[in-house]
Amino acid sequence: MRGFMIVYQKSQARSENFQNVSRHLPGLELFPAYDGLNDLDEVREMALRNRWVEAESLNRGELCEYPVKLAVHCSHLRLLETIREESGWCLVLEDDVSWNGSLDAWQQLGDIEVEAQGASIEYVNLAPISAELFVPENRIGAQLWRGLPEWGCAAYLLSPAHAGWLLDQLPMTCNIDHWFVRQAQEYPDRFATHAPVFTVLGSRYKCQRGTLLGSIIWSRREDGMF
Repeated sequence: MRGFMIVYQKSQARSENFQNVSRHLPGLELFPAYDGLNDLDEVREMALRNRWVEAESLNRGELCEYPVKLAVHCSHLRLLETIREESGWCLVLEDDVSWNGSLDAWQQLGDIEVEAQGASIEYVNLAPISAELFVPENRIGAQLWRGLPEWGCAAYLLSPAHAGWLLDQLPMTCNIDHWFVRQAQEYPDRFATHAPVFTVLGSRYKCQRGTLLGSIIWSRREDGMF
């Protein structure tokens, strides 16, 4: 299994967090994040050229008010293009998560993959921040529940085939977390959430900006977060 962390390298705290997580996951690969703070115009042009987002979505809602989010989405999608060509399942992490699973991290992730394949699941969220899905009717494995919570892409496992399938569903019309959730609602047999093995250290909501590892996604270009 290959593992990637999408890292905004101009943030020292996030680069250091990559090193911290790598101690638990030797061989974890750094995947450079697009820079929405300094290269936003180029990121917007690339997103439109590749049909990763609908043009109208850049002029309304969160991607308009907080356009730095677009760089996060593009980073995920570019990585999915890489994973689509892989031969086995892959791990994707954002740069504000920490490992809280067993001492043998890769073994535990491999066991989760086996459990997911046994349930015909192709995408597993590993860092749920709420217990909304953990109800008996959603349970499909020992520590596996069908569906995704509101924020579903801070840490996940997926198959190459599912990476290709997600890319086939483009363009997006909303932020990537909500887009993943919409896909899970429409195609519930593909997505599941595991009991958390990663903890999100960054801010998930605008009211938390500036706390923990801070947040890039809630930044406006003029904010000067770093």
